[in-house]
Amino acid sequence: MPPKKPRPLGPTPQGDWKRLVRHYGEKAVKVGSDLAEIVVHLPAKPGPLGLVVAGSRVLNTLREIKDEKRPETFFGKEWEHMRNVGSFSNFLLSLSLSGGFAKEEQEASSENGQVVTAEIRGFRYGWIKYESWTAGPWMPKGTDETDALHNLGRLVWELLGSNLKVINKPLAGTVIVQDTVKDTLASANAERLFERLDLFNKAGFTRSALLIGEPGTGKSNIMRYVCKLSGGLSLRFPAREIGEMTDVTTPLLMLCPDAVLIDDLDRTENPEAILTQVEDIRDSTKIFIVSVNDVSGLDPAVLRTGRFDEYVEVDQLDESIRRALIGDDLSDAIVEALMQLPIAAIDDFKKRRIVLGVEQAIEEVADLVARTDMIRALAYGDEDEKTKKKGPPPWHPQGADQPTEG
Repeated sequence: MPPKKPRPLGPTPQGDWKRLVRHYGEKAVKVGSDLAEIVVHLPAKPGPLGLVVAGSRVLNTLREIKDEKRPETFFGKEWEHMRNVGSFSNFLLSLSLSGGFAKEEQEASSENGQVVTAEIRGFRYGWIKYESWTAGPWMPKGTDETDALHNLGRLVWELLGSNLKVINKPLAGTVIVQDTVKDTLASANAERLFERLDLFNKAGFTRSALLIGEPGTGKSNIMRYVCKLSGGLSLRFPAREIGEMTDVTTPLLMLCPDAVLIDDLDRTENPEAILTQVEDIRDSTKIFIVSVNDVSGLDPAVLRTGRFDEYVEVDQLDESIRRALIGDDLSDAIVEALMQLPIAAIDDFKKRRIVLGVEQAIEEVADLVARTDMIRALAYGDEDEKTKKKGPPPWHPQGADQPTEG
């Protein structure tokens, strides 16, 4: 996706002008206050001396404004503002400082802000750090903005790792953080899904997939293993937060991830509100995978072809993975009961076995089965309702005549 055409050069982005106007507006109010005082008190102080004394405050205030150091003047004719950073300016400055790439310019400091510059792999950047906000970044004129943005993206991957997520953080705004990933299990079904998506990628097409299945059936494992096969650089947008984000394009342009994930889209309060974000993501990355627990609450516009190309029904994780977690020293009846449970319940059985012992864990299998049945009944009702709610016909890499597993 080509970068947006830069706006005319200015000292700060549009959002920062409001703060500058407020700052200098306060100075103007002070001047007005001084002038009002002259009007009120001048009659009580007749003569030239009274006029000089009363007016000196106005002159002092004007002198303060004239002599005040304005750090934005540091970025003059030799610099230009980067227009495709959006709301991530503060995050990028913080990352550059913590990584030891940035330094404060003492000669450009003032009571209103501090100029900070950074040199990262031959690219130069600059910010103005105010008490509670950040303006910038700037770059030297003649710098290719797309290259400069990608260079910042490489810094993010280098410092934070290969699995990242975008979140809204109180006071800090929109930031990118390391995504805590559980051990991803090798999945034959994920491999088949990746092979299909990769066919389209090699032909020059982006490709998206929607994973549909109950909680705990291994959708997240499939998503992450496909990411691993695609190159390993994954970016995740939590579903509950993406609807509140106004800047989804910037991290995509900057990071160029191999795969983008949104898990549990149906948990978003207003899924229809993120249709534009979904389209932006789909057009900006070669593999885009979204998971939902239940499609019945989603607007059909979210599900149409062009937003999601593949529909994958996930009933269970690979049989080999489930058997490995269960173990091979249990009775056939217990194994059969556990094999029907979501992967989350099987994993909990494994933990109970380690902590409580195998005999106690076996006794509690019935509790896991009952709890799973209750959750399924609450989510879907009877089997007919469950079938009706599953939505569009599922696609599976093995073919429609083969059993479907996650």
